[in-house]
Amino acid sequence: MKRQRIICTALSAVLGFSLFALGGCGNDGGDDTVRINVKTPLIRMSTPSAISNAEIATSGDFLSLAAKAFTEQYKKDKVEITVNMFPDGEEERFVTDMFGTEDAADVLYDDFYNMITYVHSGNAISLEGLLSESARADLKDGYVEWGEVAGEVYMLPYLGRQNILMYNKAILREYGLDEFVEDETGIIQTWSIDEWEYVLDTLGAGMAQKTDKKYAPTMMYAKDNQGDSHIMALISGFGVSLVDDDGYFHFDEPEALRGLEWLQSGIERNWYMPHPQNFTLSDCDRLFHEGQIAFYVFNIGCEVYLQGEEEVAKCGYVNFPSLTGGIATRFVTGFEIFDNKDARKLAAAKDFVKFIYETEEWLNVSSGSISASKRVTEQQEAQNMLMIDQFTKNIPNVIHFMRGNPNWQGLDNSVRNVFYKGIFNLLSGRLTPQECAAKLNKDCNEATEYGRENSVIFKKLAKRNKQG
Repeated sequence: MKRQRIICTALSAVLGFSLFALGGCGNDGGDDTVRINVKTPLIRMSTPSAISNAEIATSGDFLSLAAKAFTEQYKKDKVEITVNMFPDGEEERFVTDMFGTEDAADVLYDDFYNMITYVHSGNAISLEGLLSESARADLKDGYVEWGEVAGEVYMLPYLGRQNILMYNKAILREYGLDEFVEDETGIIQTWSIDEWEYVLDTLGAGMAQKTDKKYAPTMMYAKDNQGDSHIMALISGFGVSLVDDDGYFHFDEPEALRGLEWLQSGIERNWYMPHPQNFTLSDCDRLFHEGQIAFYVFNIGCEVYLQGEEEVAKCGYVNFPSLTGGIATRFVTGFEIFDNKDARKLAAAKDFVKFIYETEEWLNVSSGSISASKRVTEQQEAQNMLMIDQFTKNIPNVIHFMRGNPNWQGLDNSVRNVFYKGIFNLLSGRLTPQECAAKLNKDCNEATEYGRENSVIFKKLAKRNKQG
């Protein structure tokens, strides 16, 4: 990003985050200035060259440019916007711990699975009615529902990343699996469970013979909580909906048990690195790029995609295994607004978010990923954006785990934190699949129930229902 183009922008590198202050050039702000804190983790972004802001590389760049444009045209109040970009995964330090202080966020741009906690804690406000009717109608229902809690929208979707698997074409060909390699660039394939087992068994037998260092067909990890959606997708592949509409889990279903058995069987069949429970997602990322594993997770925001068509062509793409076709997962990224008990700040924060969705230039920035906007997606498809047609066709395979779960992550007893511990014990052999299923069902549902009991939203609903 060309910083000289951002007038009155202060850039600092303190504790690993960047700070952008916009508005009020040539003065000290004065007591009448409304100061808005916009926060975001460092999220990599790409923007097609057809968009005027092609220098956008991160969420901080995007929000800083949008903030500058907003303050220059805003007439209701004198506003100064500070964009604070913090290290990925540091929401507790830079968002949660800041509530009630001068550094509290007024607007948060982040992934929904990080943001859901603030809805149930009562910090995030309902965004129902914020957008004009036309702007709201332009958002895809399949994305908006991810931000709904108790029938109201609290998180506005801006873009999404659909997760599938990518494979190293050269490795599959090395072991005689040419029939599974798709020659056309960017096609999303779907294999049956039998085909998956053949591919993984063939690779496992061959790669285990290498002696210079360890090799394995596919990623597997359980050292921390990063594997929730990927591993749940593998379990779901045997025909079970792990989560009902209320967010409760069903690991005790026979199909889920079969999925856990399949997961554990990969250890003896050499599908994973030795002791996979001791690996992280980042470890598997490194192993894939070093050619030590053949399969790894893929989405539009990953390094392979961002490097362009030539790099994308080196890999093949396939849905997660399933008895009934393929499975994909989705991450939705967007906006939340917090009420910090200052009416002027809240009004300006609402107008800033509204400005992004109702100004074509800033909504168009979402075209670097899978946009939540119907219009922008149509534009992406018309311009033949790499793989966008494939991801659009693959939408029916997307499954949704969170379903507004009030305790998905953040607390020690959250779903993510209890789930990975169960998988760790399954992969280490400390639990049988049957024992693991019982433990996951108990722990994940207790986490969900704890979230509901302590949710401000659900308490309000219970009070309303009682009065009614």
